[in-house]
Amino acid sequence: MCARIMRRWMGQLPHRFCLTKFSSNRPFIQNYYCALQTREVHNHNRHVFALHYQELKELISGSEPDEVIGITDMALLKRMTSILRFKSGDQFVLFDLHSTFQLFQVVHVDKRMITAKKLPKDKDEELTTLLNQRKKFTISASICMTKTKETFEEMIYQCSSMGVNHIIPIITEEKKQQQHAEYFENKKERLNNIMISAIEQSKQFYGTPSIESPISLPDYVSKLSNNNDNMERRIFLDVDGDLSWMNLLREIEHHKEQPSTMSINVLVGPERDLFDHERQHLKQMGFVPTSLSKKIVYKSETAFTVAMGSIMSVIWNK
Repeated sequence: MCARIMRRWMGQLPHRFCLTKFSSNRPFIQNYYCALQTREVHNHNRHVFALHYQELKELISGSEPDEVIGITDMALLKRMTSILRFKSGDQFVLFDLHSTFQLFQVVHVDKRMITAKKLPKDKDEELTTLLNQRKKFTISASICMTKTKETFEEMIYQCSSMGVNHIIPIITEEKKQQQHAEYFENKKERLNNIMISAIEQSKQFYGTPSIESPISLPDYVSKLSNNNDNMERRIFLDVDGDLSWMNLLREIEHHKEQPSTMSINVLVGPERDLFDHERQHLKQMGFVPTSLSKKIVYKSETAFTVAMGSIMSVIWNK
C-alpha cells in the first residue's frame, strides 16, 4: 500500500525534484528512484518508427541542428499519440516522397502538440552505415506491366520496401498501352499510398523511388540508345540466361569496396515472357539475360522479389 501511494505521488512530481528530494536508504524508495533513472534508457531501446509527412521540408526549413520544433498536424498527432503512443525520449523519423528525412527525439507529448528535438543523422549508427553503403549503388527496376493491377501494385510495394531508386513501368502489348496509361494516370495517389506504406514498414526512407510514366518497350529501347550509360549494369531475367545470378551478386559484393557508384538496371518481363525480337532489342542495349535458376520458372512478381531481395541483401550485409 505504501509503495502504491508513493508511485502515485512521485509520478506527479517533476523528474528533477524526484532526483534531489528522495536520497533515502529505504529499499522501496531506492527501487523507485532506480526505475526513474532507467526510464529514459528504456525509451532509447524502443523501435524507431518512420512516419510519412509530406510537409516535412516546411517543418524543418530554417531550423538549427538540435532545435526543438512543434508538431501540430492533427492526422500525424493522432498516429503518434493514440496509435503509436509516443513518450518523452522516443526517437522517430519523418520523411516525404522527395527523399527528405529527419531524425527526431520526443521532448514532450500533448494532445494538441508534440515537441521534438532534431537529431543529427549520424546519431543513429545503423542509419549512418546504411546511408554510406547505399550511396555506392543506384538501383532501377524496369517492370513490364502485368495482366492484373494487383500484381503490378505488389511489385511497386516490393520496390519501395527494398530501396529501389527508379521504377520504369514498361508496356509490351500494344493493344493495352492506352488502358495502362489511363490506369497509371488515375491511380497516382493510390500508388503513392502503396509506396508510403512500404517505406514506413521497411524504413527505406532515404531513397524514395521515383516512378516514371508507362512507356512502350520500343520507346524504352530508343530512350536508352539516346542516353547510353556505359557504366550501368543492365540485366533482364531469363530462365535460359547466359549469366548466372550468383556471378552478378559476387560483382556487387566486390564493388562495395570501391569508391565509385554502381548503377544496376533489372528488367523483369511480363507473364507471357518476352518475345525473341524483344530480347534482341534489349541485348542490343546492353541488357544481359540472367538466370535466377535453371530449374524453377518463377512468376514475374516472385522472380522480381527474389532478384531484388538478393541484391539488397548483398548491399546491406557488412
